[in-house]
Amino acid sequence: WQLIGSAKKMKRRKITVQQAFTWTIPIIGIQIIILFVFSFVDPPRATESVNFSSGEPLLSIQCKTETEAHFYTNTAYDAMLVLSGCVLSFLTRNIDDRYGEAKQLLFSMYNVAITGVIFLSLNATSAATPEALKVIRTIATFWITTVSCAVFVLPRLFQKQENFTVTRHRSISGLESIPIDSDYSECMSRASRR
Repeated sequence: WQLIGSAKKMKRRKITVQQAFTWTIPIIGIQIIILFVFSFVDPPRATESVNFSSGEPLLSIQCKTETEAHFYTNTAYDAMLVLSGCVLSFLTRNIDDRYGEAKQLLFSMYNVAITGVIFLSLNATSAATPEALKVIRTIATFWITTVSCAVFVLPRLFQKQENFTVTRHRSISGLESIPIDSDYSECMSRASRR
């Protein structure tokens, strides 16, 4: 289903799996075309480099392309996807929580955008070795994944913990049945007062 209209005058509209597929496949298709074109136009080749920064020579073999066109094209496309996700999550921020986690999506998209900007800034301005940039990229990916997952999962866990009650009942002297709450000591003190 899809939510259309303003946040206060919302109505549902059903979307079939086929419609969702046809709306999603162009996003994946563009990425496949970018990868396919650059595999033939500017394919990566193994290049050797010797680094003397630590006092002894260090041979490094990397896959490199002749130009940075693939990196910039792919980065621009990914940035456009993240930007459109930020805009959509901003537009849906006032949707009732019954329809989805709009606020968590907003925070998650901004987390992806800000972490991406920080990584691209470090990539462009630092004189780090390719190995250090791989470590930074790994940390950025770990941060994005962990924070985005936690934003969706942790509120649900805390909500379930607050609403948790045990449905079993305990019989006191055979006359009355008292529900046992998640806090057993509170339940026992209530039972002893009766």
